Amino acid sequence: MHWFLSLVLVGVGGLACGEISVVESDGGQVFDASNQADAAADASPDLETTITAIQSGGVPDMSEVVLTDVVVTGISISGRHFWIQDQGAAAAFNGIFVFRGMALLPADVRVGSTISLRGTYLEYLGGLSEILDVEFLSIANTPSSIAVLQGIDLETLASDDQYEGVVVELGGVRVFAGSDPKCESFCSFVLGSAEASLVATDGIFHHPDIVTGECYDVRGIMHRDPKHNLVIQLLSDNYISPSTTTSRPHS
Repeated sequence: MHWFLSLVLVGVGGLACGEISVVESDGGQVFDASNQADAAADASPDLETTITAIQSGGVPDMSEVVLTDVVVTGISISGRHFWIQDQGAAAAFNGIFVFRGMALLPADVRVGSTISLRGTYLEYLGGLSEILDVEFLSIANTPSSIAVLQGIDLETLASDDQYEGVVVELGGVRVFAGSDPKCESFCSFVLGSAEASLVATDGIFHHPDIVTGECYDVRGIMHRDPKHNLVIQLLSDNYISPSTTTSRPHS
C-alpha cells in the first residue's frame, strides 16, 4: 500500500467561515536538464497524451503514456512522489499523482518544474489514478505557474472524481477538531461547514500548529485515502494562514 495523507468527507456540525477563492501562484525553482533533450525527442508520438485525457477516461488503464511539458504542483513529504498538471487554466480533470516507490526524486525536480515523462497509467486498486514506472525525459529550467481551481464547495470536492489530483484553494474554512498536540508527523485536523467537512493530514507538509476553532485560508491537492475517499493534501505554510473572513452560519 502507498497511501499517506487523507482529507475525507465527514458529517461534522459547526460554522462556516467563508467562501472558496482562487489565486494563481508562481511555482518554485526549476533547474536545467537540457542533457535529457535527446530522450524527450525519442518519445513515441503514439504514447503522447495529456493529464486531462487520462483523468476524463480517454486512456485505457495500464497504458504506457508520455506527458510533455507538465507542471509539478506538489511533492510528498517523503520526497519520493509528486503531483502534476497540464499547463493552462485550472480545470476539472487537470491533475494526477505520480508514484515512484522508494526512490527519491532527482534534486532538480521541484514544485513549479516543467517536466516531460514516460510512464504507465494505472487505476490503483480501482480508485487512485496514478502514473508509475516513470522515466524523466526532460526537466525544464523555466518556472511555470500553478493553476488553482476556484468556486467548488467542500462537499463537491470530497465526492466528485473529476477533482482528483487538482490543486484547489479554500478561503475561510474553520478547524473543528485538531490533532493530538504531541503529534510529530501526519497530524490531522477537520475543516468544513455545518453540512460537510474535510479531514486533513500531513502528506506534503507538516502542520503541527493548527488551532482548533480558528478559520484558515488553505491550498491543497485533491487525492484519495486507503478507503478510496477523495482527499485534499495541504501544501506548505505559505498556503495556510489565519483567515480574515467573518464567520457566519452555514446556509
